[in-house]
Amino acid sequence: MHNLKEQQIRQQALQFAIDNNRLEGLYLSQEMLHYFQRWVMGEITISELKVKTNEIS
Repeated sequence: MHNLKEQQIRQQALQFAIDNNRLEGLYLSQEMLHYFQRWVMGEITISELKVKTNEIS
């Protein structure tokens, strides 16, 4: 598990990515967003997130 500061940094990075994608007309599915939120909360590692995103894509 990580601390609150790390969680805030991850949430900001996720929001930036979501906003950037929206500008390009791209949107995350609810399933994909679920896994990104799990990463933000420290429930899964970035490696696990990559595996999940590859499975979904």
